[in-house]
Amino acid sequence: MIKTELPCLQLLDTSNPVALRDYEERFYQAFIKLEKQALIRQIWRFDDQNRRIETKIPYSDQAIFNFLEKDHIFGAVACNVGQKKFQYSEYGFHFSTNKDNETIRICEILTLFSTKNIIHGKKGIKVCQMLFKHGFTDVLATTAPRPLPLHKRILKFDVIDTTVIDGETRYFIHINLKKLLNIRESKR
Repeated sequence: MIKTELPCLQLLDTSNPVALRDYEERFYQAFIKLEKQALIRQIWRFDDQNRRIETKIPYSDQAIFNFLEKDHIFGAVACNVGQKKFQYSEYGFHFSTNKDNETIRICEILTLFSTKNIIHGKKGIKVCQMLFKHGFTDVLATTAPRPLPLHKRILKFDVIDTTVIDGETRYFIHINLKKLLNIRESKR
């Protein structure tokens, strides 16, 4: 399992029902106010009665990093590290792992949120460093138009595909971790 050394970045223990409830409630708080929810309701399970959200990717295939302030969750990034099923395929996107005889290991960001509208680039870079250290080469995600500039600015995501579903635009975005972290082959 992936470990974190930052006190403000904590790996969620998904076997702890109290911690899991806290995460799912913050997840819900971050997205329930969105005007357009049809597409995210396709890829995530909303529990409006209990005010919680979970992804369709099993928790056993995720590494979830909570962003903490004074021991309280204010955001998180959930990573699909299982490489069995990908959320992006729900929007019809595809990514080839056969590129120039290079071994590609994909991590998919399932959600990245903050209830305080703050995402610190340092935490994102730290998550990317930890993923690279555990053998991941590429990070993929989908996003709506509004947060796209944030993704491009903080983590240097590139748009690799775009689709429009029921009038809503979704971007398929990508990071090559070696390029992002400026790592030469000899250093690995």
